Amino acid sequence: MIGMKKGETRELNLTFPENYGAADLAGADVVFKVTVHKIEEKKEAELNDAFVASLNAPGIETIDQLRDNIKASLEAQHEQAFMAAKENAALGKLIDDCEVEVEESDIEKALQQQLQHISMELASQGMQLEQYLQMMGMNQETLLQQLAPSAKQQATFEAIIDEIVAIENLETSDEEANQMYLDPKQLLKKLQIIISNPIEGESDVYCLEKDTFIKIRLVKDKNGFYGTVNDVSSDILKKKQIQYEKDHDHLTGLLLYPSFKREVTLVINNNNYNHLYAAVMVDLDSFKHINDTYGHDFGDHYLKRLTYALNKLSKSNCLIARRSGDEFCLFIYNYQDKNTIINQLNKLWSYFKEELIELPDHSYQSIKVSGGFVCSSGPNNTIEELMKKSDKALYEAKNHYKGHFIEYKGK
Repeated sequence: MIGMKKGETRELNLTFPENYGAADLAGADVVFKVTVHKIEEKKEAELNDAFVASLNAPGIETIDQLRDNIKASLEAQHEQAFMAAKENAALGKLIDDCEVEVEESDIEKALQQQLQHISMELASQGMQLEQYLQMMGMNQETLLQQLAPSAKQQATFEAIIDEIVAIENLETSDEEANQMYLDPKQLLKKLQIIISNPIEGESDVYCLEKDTFIKIRLVKDKNGFYGTVNDVSSDILKKKQIQYEKDHDHLTGLLLYPSFKREVTLVINNNNYNHLYAAVMVDLDSFKHINDTYGHDFGDHYLKRLTYALNKLSKSNCLIARRSGDEFCLFIYNYQDKNTIINQLNKLWSYFKEELIELPDHSYQSIKVSGGFVCSSGPNNTIEELMKKSDKALYEAKNHYKGHFIEYKGK
């Protein structure tokens, strides 16, 4: 092509190498028809401040700034490579020093995972695994032989993680931390604390202790595994606060009805017929009169005092929610018989009577409440059906037994 001019066309007779990756082209004679459309002369750019400014790199306008930026970037890359090498070496020693049994089936599983990963990477670039193997002059068996050492390392590491999960929780002092640094087996024991407390709905996030959360990332490359640990406590606490506000009533702190239904459904689905549960509807008597007479601020105070009484019930087997303005619902579960449930409700109504509230006119009255409940067992009920029945019982109580609770009798 040397000496060709713009617009000139030539035919080039070439032969593909015998070892060319594509078998149908290897050793074949081919003709390339080449036309020159444009000729350009390469000119070296003059390195000066004007050229650097034309690059539009943020914060870089002079040669000195460019030089300092390149130097800092190279130093950062060197430091990152150095730390990665240290982490890989430490993890490699960890794997070497731990005695774990790795099944051949686990190694084969890891091998297939790596093969699948390669296939997906190739597919993202528009290439099939078979095409890649042909281009590289190898077959799948050869590729699997190359992947075998890293697959064994992956399976070994996963076996170590399984062992960690089985170890009991440990507390860590500074002395024990130093021991873990010197003895990888001690580190494995401590890691059990972390990975045995995953945060639901989060990826690779674990709870160390109250209000302390970390994210662990493990990455595999040709040299082995390395990882990072980041403190994500602030982000997780913010998410938890947002979720809490979505699930709870802002005035009383009780569950909102949709969240209540979700929690109750989980309890019902896991219930067996050996334990009873009860859905309870609670409604304040004459609450409209209290709001109209003393104002909504006092009405809010009244609702908070009611909440205080409701919260005296054991949280281990009771869910409580604010359904609407002056309506509340409870789900009491894991009781052996109905009499025990009724005793719990009697105790609750005694809490209401004991909760004396000073009215704005300086008189006192206890919380006046009516209620209805229905008992059942087993996993085949829905919270909607149970609440409809307890609501009917509440309606009857409001009309005929105000200030008391009654059971739904199926009428």
